[in-house]
Amino acid sequence: MLKKWIQPAGLAAMILFMVVFIGMSEQNILAAEASVSGKLKNDGTQISVGGYYYTESYSQGLYISTAAGERGKLVLPGKTSGMSFNSDVYITGRYLYYSYSKGSSHKIYRMNLNGTGKKLIISFSNKRSYGGSIDFVYKNEYLLYSCTGDGSDAYNYSISLKKKKAKYLKGYNADFKASGMQSGITDKYHYKNYYVAGVWSGDAWYGSVWVYNAKKQTFKRISKKAWDIALAGKYVYYIENSGSTSCKLIRCTVNGKSKKTLCSIQGQNIRFYEVSDSNCIYWKSGSYYKYDFSAKTTTKVNL
Repeated sequence: MLKKWIQPAGLAAMILFMVVFIGMSEQNILAAEASVSGKLKNDGTQISVGGYYYTESYSQGLYISTAAGERGKLVLPGKTSGMSFNSDVYITGRYLYYSYSKGSSHKIYRMNLNGTGKKLIISFSNKRSYGGSIDFVYKNEYLLYSCTGDGSDAYNYSISLKKKKAKYLKGYNADFKASGMQSGITDKYHYKNYYVAGVWSGDAWYGSVWVYNAKKQTFKRISKKAWDIALAGKYVYYIENSGSTSCKLIRCTVNGKSKKTLCSIQGQNIRFYEVSDSNCIYWKSGSYYKYDFSAKTTTKVNL
């Protein structure tokens, strides 16, 4: 029966089935990778992704379980071979990326979603830095890694995962992400191959807004005096200082182009609470205000 079934027509059908099945499997992998991308929370919160439950703690490492509520197996210890876990696990839907540091030495790894297949990607050192963090991974091809430097400096590297080479981004000084948290995975600070971040400048803060292009391994500063930044879809929103008593709400595309002032805001030290495609809610002097992009109106709201 088997020999009779595998005739030219049957063989063609079987090959077609295998091609379709493999194609569907690849589509499922890519779909998962596109839908889940970001850093896990490292405060002990259990996060569910793709049938696995992850619990990351800054001091204890990363645990993986297949059942909700169970801590599971410790796959990344807080320390190993004298190096400290940076609590910076980044999930792409296909891999988990993470790093360990000791002084100025840094090692970046990846592993499968179930905690197996650990692989060292690259190791390097920066004599002026200590500690580190994976900020962004683009299509398992490029990785953005930031090192905490002496003083308030941050040393950032664009790493080619295929070539296993680290490129120092001289002049790019960003040390925190744009606003956004979703279900324990931070994923609102990037759009496609763009990553949006800023830099602190003391207690009375306003500073620079940076956009990093992973494809080109380049960066661009789009503002030097922003109070806060947020990302919604392909647009970057930032509140820019425009004087001693006022600010401007500005929008531009994620590549830093098409800048547009949406409205003026009286006051200083303004912070975003929430930003969407249709409106934004911001905090000012203990109260919350909602600005509607289409109606161009501002109303006070209770939260």
